[in-house]
Amino acid sequence: MLLTEIFQTLEYRGNEQEVELHGPYFCSSYNDDGSMKCVERQPWLGDGYYFWDSRVQDARWWGETVYPKTGYMVCKSLYDQHSELLYDLLGVTKYFEEFVQCAQYIKKKKGS
Repeated sequence: MLLTEIFQTLEYRGNEQEVELHGPYFCSSYNDDGSMKCVERQPWLGDGYYFWDSRVQDARWWGETVYPKTGYMVCKSLYDQHSELLYDLLGVTKYFEEFVQCAQYIKKKKGS
């Protein structure tokens, strides 16, 4: 097991206790009823959990860039870097090659 700090940047809404109890937060394009959210910022790489790995200064940069009017908070958590659920594109070359093959397959199927 290799525990690594990760950081999630959230818009500040004055709800620190709720965030502490219920975070981290899943970023989705859809409401619970399946309807599309009417928001300005959509998840830029699709639905999922978004974290900054190891570098809290990156999480702060994101907050300053994306939430300049409302402010932001940065939440810290830990994950097991050796987890089978992690698809490490930087540390495991095999995973990166698989990712490239998937991207090429999708591009071919879409005719891009």
